[in-house]
Amino acid sequence: MKEILADLNFNSLEDLKQWIDDLKSGKRKDENEFVWSIMKSPYVDYHYSLMKDKTLSEKFRRNLMSRFDEHNEKGQALLLSKLDNNEDIDFHAEIIFMLGKLNNRRNSPDRNKVVDYAEKLALSSDSYTRDRAIIVLGWIGSMKDIPLLADRLLNDPDEKCRTWAATSFMQMWFRDESQELVEQVLPYLQQSIAQEKDYFALGCMISTVQELTKKRFGLAQKDIDNTDKEKIDSAKLKVERFLNKRYNK
Repeated sequence: MKEILADLNFNSLEDLKQWIDDLKSGKRKDENEFVWSIMKSPYVDYHYSLMKDKTLSEKFRRNLMSRFDEHNEKGQALLLSKLDNNEDIDFHAEIIFMLGKLNNRRNSPDRNKVVDYAEKLALSSDSYTRDRAIIVLGWIGSMKDIPLLADRLLNDPDEKCRTWAATSFMQMWFRDESQELVEQVLPYLQQSIAQEKDYFALGCMISTVQELTKKRFGLAQKDIDNTDKEKIDSAKLKVERFLNKRYNK
């Protein structure tokens, strides 16, 4: 049996479990090699269980999550079953993010179902779950999700969620460069820029306007990353003048 498994280029389940025991005890240090092995294996349930195993380091678990999409349809089916059955609620943020990543890479038969869950989770009481779901809507959502993202942009109490709502508009636009999307989204961005107090969120909102309009207001990505308040304030004045003129205010 082991010879057959070797020919298929993956370890047996028993081998993988022993490998994990050795990693935990310090006998082995090859976490990256383990991730490569399990992502190519048929042991989807075991891979999933390890992502939730808090006796493993956060970095290791993140690496396991980042490659779960390699399981394709079997991986998606398992993740969707957790949402369908309302299991592992504290892990729903990671589940929707992995499903979004998988569907961003390709269209699956359950793509619409994933969008439905993302819409629901974007209204979760947990800010991190909203955060992940909002990003997913940017990847695979559609025009019908604009009002939901606009609500998060303008009303979410968490600055990260407001930030990702703005950048999700940008991600949606990157997919088809729809002028209709631009016309729907700009008024929401105009309002959000006027009221936003968090400088990183504000910078990302201005950056989104720059991308959607192909206008430059003197704000570079490094200015946003460094939270350069002077540059962001200067760009805010320019983008507000531009939008006020566009909408005759």
